[in-house]
Amino acid sequence: MQAFHDALSDCVLADMGYEGDTFTWQRGRVRKCLDRGVANGSWNQLFPSFRLINAEMTKSDHRPIVVDTEGVDVPHVGERKKQFEARWLSEATVNEIVRTAWERANLPGAGPMLM
Repeated sequence: MQAFHDALSDCVLADMGYEGDTFTWQRGRVRKCLDRGVANGSWNQLFPSFRLINAEMTKSDHRPIVVDTEGVDVPHVGERKKQFEARWLSEATVNEIVRTAWERANLPGAGPMLM
C-alpha cells in the first residue's frame, strides 16, 4: 500500500469524490467501497464540470463508475442509452442524417437534441 500511496503522491493525484452510493461492491449483506477515481489538477482544469458517479448495480456485484466530463445526467436503470451500431454506416442517408443532426445541435440556443 505504501508504494501505491507513493505513486499517487508522485503523480499529484487526488481522490475525485463521487455521487451516488458510498459502497461500490456488495456480496450478500457485505458492502465495501473498493473502487475510486483519481485525477490531477491539469485534468480538473480540462474538465471543470466533471462528475464521478457510482451508478446502479445491474448484473454484477460492482457498481459501474461513470466519469462524466460534461455534467450530463446518467440514464437511470431501465432507460435505454443510445448506442452506435456499425450497420448504420451501410445506410445510404447516414452522412446527411449526421450532418443535419450536428448542424441542429450547433445552432445558437439549441438545447439537447432528442431522437
